[in-house]
Amino acid sequence: MKPTLLLLSGGSLVGENVIDALGDRRSALRLVATNTQPWAPSLARVDRVCLAPPTAGDPQSFKTLLMQLVEEERPALVIPCRDDDVQCLAHWAGDLHDLGAQSLVGNPAAAAHLVDKWRSAQFSVARGLPFARSAPAADPLAVEALLGEVGWPLLVKPRAGFASLGVRILRQRSQLEAVLGDPAMLVQEYLGSREALVSYLDELERLGVPLFNSFEESKYSLQIFIGPAGDIVDHLVTRHSMKQGKSAQVEVWADAELDALALHAGRTFSEAGWRGPLNVQCQRCPDGRVAIYEYNGRFTGATSARALLGYDEVGWALERFAGLPLHRHGNDRAPGQIVLRSPRSFLKPPP
Repeated sequence: MKPTLLLLSGGSLVGENVIDALGDRRSALRLVATNTQPWAPSLARVDRVCLAPPTAGDPQSFKTLLMQLVEEERPALVIPCRDDDVQCLAHWAGDLHDLGAQSLVGNPAAAAHLVDKWRSAQFSVARGLPFARSAPAADPLAVEALLGEVGWPLLVKPRAGFASLGVRILRQRSQLEAVLGDPAMLVQEYLGSREALVSYLDELERLGVPLFNSFEESKYSLQIFIGPAGDIVDHLVTRHSMKQGKSAQVEVWADAELDALALHAGRTFSEAGWRGPLNVQCQRCPDGRVAIYEYNGRFTGATSARALLGYDEVGWALERFAGLPLHRHGNDRAPGQIVLRSPRSFLKPPP
């Protein structure tokens, strides 16, 4: 009988990346996925789909469904594919362990520092990690202090957001006042080139807003894998060229400062009790400093790209957490190696 993997929110971009990263190992596994929607491209590639309520919207109903699913399927490993899944699974990992299922997460306290960007900022400052200067929108005095320190423009984003959804650029007082007092939002310094931003926004004023509108710069992604015992299994630094919120090109990046930062972040979160994949998103500012702007305690939308570069984090998860010796060695990850990414097309299978 094939061992089973359970993907929470398996219809997401992350779920698709996990399946892609498995490659030919997919045939040795049974894949089961939960998802809130009945069809997504990746769901056509799993053995069983279970429709589920939103994890954060109705956590108790989702937990009841999850426990039932684990009893039926007896998965070797439960993999969260969205931030909501990460946080809830960290709380439920003990219950699932009692049923014989391992969960690819750490403890609840560490999860809270990963999924809430204001807590991420506080955690980072306390431990010497260079997080972007931030203030909770619910604290107008802290926001005013931030504005006095960094000036315009500012970013505002959901404290529990992902994939840049809900992120806005603020240029003036009226825009800032519209979010002040909102407990769900975080105000943050703008890390990119202010000159490029002003030029872009001035063009919008002059010519109008394009139907498809995106303002993105290259980012750096530090991916670290923390073993069940808290050891740093490996890490990889990549530079990403972004298009419409997704990585269009992923390049192995040689940078001693970013390498050191990846190890610092990995050890810090390991000491805090995190286990499994850790993703650190950062930018190099025009003044040369590096600033982290978010963490993810899960695989990401670039997991399959990293697999092509020889960083086999899905294999380590199977081997280290589930006892499945399916890890494979990749290439040497030479600096400058690039993965190009594009959407794929395939026929939808009949119902």
